[in-house]
Amino acid sequence: MTPEEKAIEIIEKKLGRTKSLNLRIDKTVPQGVVVSKRICNENCIFDKKLGVACHDDNSYRGSGNAISNNEIIAIVEKLHSATSVDINVHIAGDGEPTLFETELLDLISRMRKIGYIKNIKLTTNGTRLSGGNPNLASRLKDAGLNEVNVSMHSLDRTEFKRITGIDAQEAVMKGVISAIGSGLKTSVNVLIRDETFAELDDYIALSDNLGIRIKFFHIIDQSGQNQEHFDQLLKEFEKRLDARASSAYSYIQPYYGKIFIIGNAIIDLKDSLTNNCPVVNCKARSACLEGCRYYARLSPTGILQPCGARTDNLIDLKNDAVSHEQIYKSLLSGGKILYENLAAVIE
Repeated sequence: MTPEEKAIEIIEKKLGRTKSLNLRIDKTVPQGVVVSKRICNENCIFDKKLGVACHDDNSYRGSGNAISNNEIIAIVEKLHSATSVDINVHIAGDGEPTLFETELLDLISRMRKIGYIKNIKLTTNGTRLSGGNPNLASRLKDAGLNEVNVSMHSLDRTEFKRITGIDAQEAVMKGVISAIGSGLKTSVNVLIRDETFAELDDYIALSDNLGIRIKFFHIIDQSGQNQEHFDQLLKEFEKRLDARASSAYSYIQPYYGKIFIIGNAIIDLKDSLTNNCPVVNCKARSACLEGCRYYARLSPTGILQPCGARTDNLIDLKNDAVSHEQIYKSLLSGGKILYENLAAVIE
């Protein structure tokens, strides 16, 4: 398959997800443990000059203990009963899922047996993928994982350590190689910072050599103080890619993006400026963030958050009294039950 054919396939897949529910499961705390702060083996600060950190310690929704895999499966079944659509699962969240690999492998294995779960994807920092015998990437593949996104915000060892707080760039690269070797669909996630421009050629070469997609993400500054700066970085990054690409393909769902073909490299630029959420009259629309337009989120405590910018439509899915109608309306209000006529899906 040529890079152009791969790009078209990526876009068609995005458009084809309008009749399914994309669910992000925050599996970053062991079951039964009090959810109080993020658990990760990195301590990322993506731009020290501007003070943009990974997540605050109070970023979890809800309070109490992390739910078990049994409860997660029951919740997924409840969501399917309420919506009657296929579900694509993305395991990610405010922390590192592979730190609790036994629970992670068990959850993936159990979800793989459920017919309406079509795709299972994991986002990880990649530090542990190459560990073990067989390596963790192979065990994840055997459990039923389809895709892995590896966050690698610098290819330079010194810069990587500055960002993450640990000297693990080589380990992450080994993790990427292990994921590819296991047969997982593999991509690399990168946040666009000032320093990213100097490494653009290296990322293009990495994509070209390994045959994987590199996804560059526009930074959203939660404080809003430096957002204009990050917006300018996005625009300049797009100009540089346009100048290098032999061809480019735009898409508008679930958010605006553009795929650039440069040799055999596939570079996917994610834009958070353009808001394509179908809930056109939502009172929180101006506060929309890139990620919340794509996934409904399940917190470690079992709270469903259909929209990352709103808190008035949260549902505690551990509560047996919650009806299917309540779940459906909550997802609808967050723009997460999408059909062909997107304009008709409004609050």
